[in-house]
Amino acid sequence: GPAAATATTKTASASDTQEIKNLRKGLLKMVKRNMGFQMSGAPKNWRIEMSGISKATFAALMYRPTDVDLESFVQNGAYYTEKYRASNFFGVDETRLAKYFEPEYVTQKIGSSVTV
Repeated sequence: GPAAATATTKTASASDTQEIKNLRKGLLKMVKRNMGFQMSGAPKNWRIEMSGISKATFAALMYRPTDVDLESFVQNGAYYTEKYRASNFFGVDETRLAKYFEPEYVTQKIGSSVTV
């Protein structure tokens, strides 16, 4: 897989703008919407892509709001790759990373880390 920066332990903070807080919340909602299972019973693979996001917004989402030129990020082709603890990236408690599937009586949880 692509090289990723060392996982960070930074968390969403009061310094996040409302735009970034809303973006974290929206991303978590999109991820949960895409969770589920394949016909084999294995968890579905999913990927969320957001086109048109500004460098400044991306830097702020990655806890580096002052690096608007993305100079401190690992670039892999046209993409920048970072690895974060899922709860820290989404700015929520670990318990909010799960989705319950009613008919199957199964709970699925987002992994401990996400690659962005």
